[in-house]
Amino acid sequence: ALACEWRENDQDCLKFKCSFVQCAMCHIIGAPATAPDRAISDAATQIRNAFKLLSDKQFFTFTFLSESEQKMFRQGMYKYCTNESSILKIMTSNYADDAFFVQVRNNQPKNALIRALHMIKGALPRCFALAVVDPVSNSNGVEIRVDDFRRLAEVVWKKRAGTPSWTLASIENNYIRCNEEFQIMKRNAIDYLNDPVTVDYLRLDVRGNRIAGQFHRRDALNEVFNPSTRDSFFMTLHERCIPYNLLRNRQFTTLRAVHDAYYRRPEMYGLRAPPRAD
Repeated sequence: ALACEWRENDQDCLKFKCSFVQCAMCHIIGAPATAPDRAISDAATQIRNAFKLLSDKQFFTFTFLSESEQKMFRQGMYKYCTNESSILKIMTSNYADDAFFVQVRNNQPKNALIRALHMIKGALPRCFALAVVDPVSNSNGVEIRVDDFRRLAEVVWKKRAGTPSWTLASIENNYIRCNEEFQIMKRNAIDYLNDPVTVDYLRLDVRGNRIAGQFHRRDALNEVFNPSTRDSFFMTLHERCIPYNLLRNRQFTTLRAVHDAYYRRPEMYGLRAPPRAD
C-alpha cells in the first residue's frame, strides 16, 4: 500500500505508486511539517479501511473471474491478472480510485477490475488475446505460433473494440464482435503464409547467407501478425494503403508488396531485426 518513489528534483519529493494512497496523502506530503495529527490519522484510517475492504472481499484472489467458465473474456482477464500482472500494477491505475472501492464494497468486483484495467496500457487487448488464443487447443501446424497470434489478437482489439466500455457486460459484447474479426484475420494470416507465392518469396532468404542483425524476408512476412492500422504511403507501390485492411480483404499481392517494402527499407517503417539464435 505504501510503495513509493523519491523524486529529488520534483516539488513533491515523495510519490506513492498506489493512486488511491497518493490521493489520500497528497496534502500531507506537500507540507508534512505543518500537517495536523488529525489529518495524518484520518488519511491512515482511510487507507487502512480501503485495503481491509479488498482483503475482506478477497478481491485479489480473482475467484469472481475463475468461476466464469463459460465467459471467455473473463478467462482472459483471470490469466492476465494471475500470470502477467500484479496487485501493485492494478492499484497504480489512475482508476483504482474512490469509485473503484465503491464498486468493490457493493459486490461489483468485475466492474471494479474493468475500471482499473482501463488505465493500464495494453491490459484489455492482452486480456482479449489470452482469451482467444489458447496454446492447448491451438497445437496444429502454423497455429502453434501462440505469441504471434496473440499479437494479432491485440491489434484486432485495438482496432475494433470501439469506445471504452465500463461494465463487463459491454466488454463482453466487444469480445464477441472482436472475436469474429480475429477469426477472419487469423484464417487470412494462415492462408497468406501458406500461399505458394509467399512461400516462394520466403525461399529467397538463403539460410547460409543470413547476417546476424539483418532484417530478413521472414521478419517482413511476420509483420502479418502486427498489421499496421495506419494509412501509409509505400513508394514501391506508389500508393497509400492500410496493411490491416489488406489482410482483412485478402489482398495478398498488395500485402506482399508492403512486406517487401519492409524488407528493403525496414528503418523507414520503424522495424528492426528481432533477436535470434541462428
